[in-house]
Amino acid sequence: MNIAKNRGFTLIEVLVASFITAMILVMAYTTITQAAQDRQRIEQRFDRFQSVQLAVRLITQDIAQAQPRPVRDLIGQGSLPALMTADSDNGIEITVGGYNNPLNLQRSRQQRIGYEIEDDILYRNQWLVLDRTQGSVPIRRKLLDGVYSIGVRFMDTQLEWQDSWPRPESESPRTLPKAVEVTIEFEDIGVIRRVIEVAG
Repeated sequence: MNIAKNRGFTLIEVLVASFITAMILVMAYTTITQAAQDRQRIEQRFDRFQSVQLAVRLITQDIAQAQPRPVRDLIGQGSLPALMTADSDNGIEITVGGYNNPLNLQRSRQQRIGYEIEDDILYRNQWLVLDRTQGSVPIRRKLLDGVYSIGVRFMDTQLEWQDSWPRPESESPRTLPKAVEVTIEFEDIGVIRRVIEVAG
């Protein structure tokens, strides 16, 4: 009589099956981890580009709305031009229009805006009054970090580019350039350059 033997798996077969299962699990875990890391990097880059796009749009909007309105200097002895290179030569200060006044308060629809870099951070300064005093402190808003420099050039009425504004021979602090070229150098995405027509 031939009795069929119940044969189980040998130890080697169990070990090989366990090894294959472990390898599949390791590969699946690695793939899932890598996909999660890639997604996080993509989201960070998307957020970075979105914040850069917002900052560039804000700068463009402010420069395009430049107004030929000089402001009183801090001491009250003279005036600052409507648009000028910032003291640090690493930014711009400008009088802009379009400041909403939905409550019809007694205030100007213009405001003074400045852009400057400090410690690789681009800031937007906004003064609540046009003719400020020494006690006037701007509202400072951090726009972007990782900014090496911001360069600004100005197209004069002869359609030639100037490195600073106002031009020394300019007769009026109300004079605005025809256009402003803004170049921003970032540590991670390179250089962005925009030429903005001044409406004022």
